Amino acid sequence: MTVVRGLAAAENDLPALLTQLKNHCGAGGTINDEQIEIQGDHLNRIRQALTEIGYRVKA
Repeated sequence: MTVVRGLAAAENDLPALLTQLKNHCGAGGTINDEQIEIQGDHLNRIRQALTEIGYRVKA
């Protein structure tokens, strides 16, 4: 599982971001306690997608 943390729900549209990441990775996922969880090991794909959207990514 790949987990994206540190995105405040009040400042971000987490459901829309979840949908984008799931489509980008071709995997399922969910939102749990203000973190996005994508099924499988998709670290590089998610890092690339978030960078393209404009997020600063820490490994």
